[in-house]
Amino acid sequence: MSELLAHSIFISVLLLWLAVECWRGIYTKGAYAGGAFFSMQNLGVVVLGAASMLSSRALLAVIVGSLLAWQFPLGIAWIHDVSVMWIFVGYVLVQDYLHYWLHRLGHTLPWLWNLHRVHHAPKTMDVTVTFRVPFFFYCLFPSFWIGAAVTWAGLPEIVLIASTVNVVLSMSVHTSFRWDDYLHDNALTRPFMWLLARIIPTPDTHHYHHNLEGGFRNYGVMLIVWDILHGTAAFPRRKVKGFGLYNPEEESPWYAEILWPLITRDTFKRKEQVATATE
Repeated sequence: MSELLAHSIFISVLLLWLAVECWRGIYTKGAYAGGAFFSMQNLGVVVLGAASMLSSRALLAVIVGSLLAWQFPLGIAWIHDVSVMWIFVGYVLVQDYLHYWLHRLGHTLPWLWNLHRVHHAPKTMDVTVTFRVPFFFYCLFPSFWIGAAVTWAGLPEIVLIASTVNVVLSMSVHTSFRWDDYLHDNALTRPFMWLLARIIPTPDTHHYHHNLEGGFRNYGVMLIVWDILHGTAAFPRRKVKGFGLYNPEEESPWYAEILWPLITRDTFKRKEQVATATE
């Protein structure tokens, strides 16, 4: 897969879900009524989050590539004796399993929750929620670290394919359009969908994860089999309501959400207090 094809797939799927959600009025109704979607608090996080995804991946590629080149100046010869298919399967399974635990700990460790919280702040679901991830949480993504190593080893196409599938799947489970409901309700596709929903996340399972009643379920990113193995899977098969934070007061200004811990909600307050005290 070429980078041009990967980018074309990403943009096409993003535009598809944006068009569907615009047609359904997602950005002007419900929790977004009154222009909330176009507020700086929302779009500031989305835009900076998307930029953070690109910049953090590039940064880790340089760091990991430099360290590996220093440690293994002649490269890794044995990797060329391994089937590309097995490397691809191993890469997907290892990084996704590690991401399952990163995601799960992001809901249980306070400092990790400070990084992950912004992803759960919206009171509705839409495709842009995919990109509500702060810079330093991206820096912890196993796929970025392992992907940088696999790219350095001379197999960037593996990372490109897996990354494309990952982001397409992520956008397709965050969208407000529950496309899986149609497949579940159709007698011909119901058995296939039952099986698929137990392999990868779907809007049904991931919306339940974002819902206030099911926030400690369905942590899988590319595969939901990890949730099944560890007893955190849930298949509600119903629409859910009540997205957002258990405690809305946790939400910080957009710049603090995306750049924590470099900037916190108290950063500018302290500066204002110091300025006032010196006047």
